[in-house]
Amino acid sequence: MKRTFCLIILALVLIACNSSNPVTEKKPNIDENFYTVASSVYLLVSPSDTSNNVIDEINSSDIHKEYCALDSSHLIVIIDTEDKWSKIKVIEPTYLSKTYIGWLPTEKLIKFIPNEAIVAKQSIPNIQYEVVNEKKYETSYKAQLTEYAFYKDSIYTEEVLTDVVMQIYNLNKDKNVFKAHDKATVVGVYLFTSKEAIKDKADWIAMLSKSPNDTEPIVSFNQFKLTALANLSDNIKSEDEIQLEKLKSYLKKRGLDLCTLSDILKKMELDNIHKADAKYPDYGEKHMAMIDRLDAQSYKQLKKKYNLNEDMLSKVSIFAMSYCK
Repeated sequence: MKRTFCLIILALVLIACNSSNPVTEKKPNIDENFYTVASSVYLLVSPSDTSNNVIDEINSSDIHKEYCALDSSHLIVIIDTEDKWSKIKVIEPTYLSKTYIGWLPTEKLIKFIPNEAIVAKQSIPNIQYEVVNEKKYETSYKAQLTEYAFYKDSIYTEEVLTDVVMQIYNLNKDKNVFKAHDKATVVGVYLFTSKEAIKDKADWIAMLSKSPNDTEPIVSFNQFKLTALANLSDNIKSEDEIQLEKLKSYLKKRGLDLCTLSDILKKMELDNIHKADAKYPDYGEKHMAMIDRLDAQSYKQLKKKYNLNEDMLSKVSIFAMSYCK
């Protein structure tokens, strides 16, 4: 009995000691300032010189890995610290904010302080666009940077679209993101009418390219799309628009719309190409013949299913290039 009483007293003493010295939970050491880096540096998985680089999930594939590299164009916040290391997150450009998170030496960071160059950059007119992807390709003699963006406004003129792609070009052309080059030797900018349209890389409305042989960037336009979008904004119906309305009405009765059917056709043709690639990886005449045969079969099934004819399918492909965003 006496032994039991002593144990109870001891337990109460221990509880009292614990309550008077509560465990302090370690919280991330968060800095509210904004930062950038003076020179290119790779993000690390953990705070160690021997750590692996953080993989760039946006630009990597199963056969090729890209790694998250920072330069002075990135705006950064610190979300944790450990000794001489800082865990950071990129907040600008915004499309990198979910993947560009990792560790780097704190000494690499410089506080973001607006200067004349930054103020000038921020004073650029607020053109409505969003860059959603960036691809890098490098060899010993070439460094190629390609930006993919979509346009959010409704004013489609060559002058406005030129301003958009030129702004994207000027903000990215001097990025130091390559291993053997200080900046890109070749720059490409592809502008689309919507985020969904980027799935088809050939469906751009404006495109900029700049190679070492060009004195100035070259800007091109998809005139079919520009004309179609201009026609949609006026009150005069062209013959094409009348034909388009008839086609859309016919498709609607069959539970389809123009852009959905166009996507079905593209996927069907791409699937047939992949089947031919698998059987004839060296391409050649047999490869092309198989694609033609598979396309003919697929079109026949599609026409029968939705009661369509060859002329309608041709119009779908033509109109979709111009009117589907």
